[in-house]
Amino acid sequence: MDATTTEPPPREWGGILFGRGGMLTMLGLAGLAAWYGFDVAVFLAGTVLTLSLLARAWSRVALARLVYGRRLTARRAFPDETVDCTVHLDNRKLLPLVWVHASERLPAALAPDPEDLAPGLSWENGHLSVDTSLLWYQRASWRYSLRCRRRGYYAIGPATVTSADIFGLFARSRRTPGVEHLAVFPRIYPLADLGLPPMSPLGDMRARNPLFHDPVRIRGLRDYTPEVPFRHIHWKASARTGELQAKVFEPTSSTQMLILLDGAAFTGDDGTHDEPGFELAVSVAASLAWHAVELHCPTGLCANTRLAGNGPSALVQPASGLDHLADILETLAKVRPQTIPFATLIDAVRPTIASGTTLAVITGALSAGVEAILADLHARGFSVTVFVVGDRPTGETALTCRRVRRPADLAWV
Repeated sequence: MDATTTEPPPREWGGILFGRGGMLTMLGLAGLAAWYGFDVAVFLAGTVLTLSLLARAWSRVALARLVYGRRLTARRAFPDETVDCTVHLDNRKLLPLVWVHASERLPAALAPDPEDLAPGLSWENGHLSVDTSLLWYQRASWRYSLRCRRRGYYAIGPATVTSADIFGLFARSRRTPGVEHLAVFPRIYPLADLGLPPMSPLGDMRARNPLFHDPVRIRGLRDYTPEVPFRHIHWKASARTGELQAKVFEPTSSTQMLILLDGAAFTGDDGTHDEPGFELAVSVAASLAWHAVELHCPTGLCANTRLAGNGPSALVQPASGLDHLADILETLAKVRPQTIPFATLIDAVRPTIASGTTLAVITGALSAGVEAILADLHARGFSVTVFVVGDRPTGETALTCRRVRRPADLAWV
């Protein structure tokens, strides 16, 4: 990552004597001293002028071909894991640098432990700093561990590199454009720790009014009728009875699951935010997705929240596989409390929900409007399970509801 922006040098103690005004003054004094034959004064004034010109020239080229970079060993992690990061400074020129300072943004949620930092590294007020000196064509690197303390999508960088002349009189800085991102996934809990049955947290995942049948699971036989497809005739049974017999199939299991996360339920009317409740709800969503993917069930995610980095609303189409699970967990790492009404979200995605989809709704409170929409989906044959996070009371409802409370041994970072 090469720097692109040069900042004006800060004011130094030597700025008065070695600045433009000081140089003009020294030049005038040298002229007067030469006129009156004061050789010592001429020598001193000439020395100051030479040092000033040398310092200015040195500072102007100090940042040339000076490269700062970083490398992360991973871009995704779980809470309480560590990710190794290596930063380096590379002086690719003949001019040595007696002092180089680099500072980059590093959020407190990823800050390394101070006792683990190598000499020359320090972290303070959300910034990691490097202080060193470099000889000609010398490269120096430092390695430290990022501590992933809590869920989030974090930006590391940009960095500002500062150097000066050999006398430290004129410092110049430039900013590198490179920014790395690290996604810290939500905490994943065994379903039993969330108060859910580990074998079937969603209950029966088969649709009540099936539109599809499983062609390999025959439940029985019945008399043939014209609307039955010709391939569903059971020829052996028909030959035995003398009348056409049609196969009766078991209804197919749900083809996929869609997790609907209601972030608005954790924001009060006065704008206050229930952060522990919201984090637990995100962990419930992540745990359900993990469980479903383990069962090879295609799983999607939709949430009425905004994503870190001014991204759109959280929406991941149903699919299966570990790579898809990682995409869901990264999306959940990015979710923020900013929300739109949950009923608006459900109405928007409702036309895209495939028949037979199991809906896992995660909320902190079930409003009358949302309950009516979910009840209508349930009546149309969708399997709907509502996970109510926290202790807020819910009224009587025909929907399947499961209460999720904060595990007693949960330590929120």
